[in-house]
Amino acid sequence: MVFSPGYSSFRFFEPFSAEWIWELAWKLNSESNDQRWLVVRDPFRGTSPVEIRRDTTLAEYLAVAGELHSVGEHSVAVWYSPGLEWIIWLEPYAEIGVLGMRAGSGIDNHFEGLVTAGELLEGMCPLFSDRARWLEFSQQLMANYGEGADLTDRSVEMVLEAVERIRSGQLGLIEGSRELLLLARRFHGDAEDLFAAFRDVDHNTGSMPVGAVRREWDADALAKLDRELLPYLQLQRPRVMAACEKLREELPKRYP
Repeated sequence: MVFSPGYSSFRFFEPFSAEWIWELAWKLNSESNDQRWLVVRDPFRGTSPVEIRRDTTLAEYLAVAGELHSVGEHSVAVWYSPGLEWIIWLEPYAEIGVLGMRAGSGIDNHFEGLVTAGELLEGMCPLFSDRARWLEFSQQLMANYGEGADLTDRSVEMVLEAVERIRSGQLGLIEGSRELLLLARRFHGDAEDLFAAFRDVDHNTGSMPVGAVRREWDADALAKLDRELLPYLQLQRPRVMAACEKLREELPKRYP
């Protein structure tokens, strides 16, 4: 948290390229009806800001402010409007950018590439080495930028939804196993025993396309592969269904 006091609405983005931030700042500048914005590196050390006019081209911007995007672990880069209706800063420790907007600024925050704190946490969950670290980071981020909302961890709910789709036949064994394995990453290996059956199916059907990708395959080659895998899938179905039932029973107990 760097500048959150004084701002009532926050959005996030990552990764942050110089071109993308320039475009975002230009749009914000237009909505706040300013003719310029300012950018500064390490403002707490008394560094002077660089003025960027609205008619500045991307090439001109990179020439005078491009180096500000290469922030280190102990430095902060900041973009802001003259009246401080909006401000952008980078959180180097988490490699994310933050957009803060004052209440009543009239700025539309629905720019492509911006997400809420909750949406950011959903995407970052599998990137952490363990669940405890993710929860600690999540609680800190929501406390600073959650705009009064509580942390909602939908990991268990998302798994149970996928399980029901497998059991109802909406998802096939292969596609369902792959979806569950993606969700398993949210538990950082702590529930690996509950996902073993799905991992085996994925391991033994790695060459099988699922979903929209199947339309790109040759029909004859796809039919041949389907026939070859059918006996294996028939054999695995009871095990997969039993694993689905175990997930329904055990996962909510482990992660209430």
